[in-house]
Amino acid sequence: MTTPPRKSPFLALALPVALLAGALTIGFWTLDHIRVARAKAQAAQMWMQP
Repeated sequence: MTTPPRKSPFLALALPVALLAGALTIGFWTLDHIRVARAKAQAAQMWMQP
């Protein structure tokens, strides 16, 4: 453990890219989920009105 392991350029690039892709996926899924929930709420309000 005296010499640190040599980092491969692929791993050094893959980790931030994977984190960024995961964050974008979660963000888009959350926004889409909120948009669908709002659309359902508006549709329910329109149906409830006489």
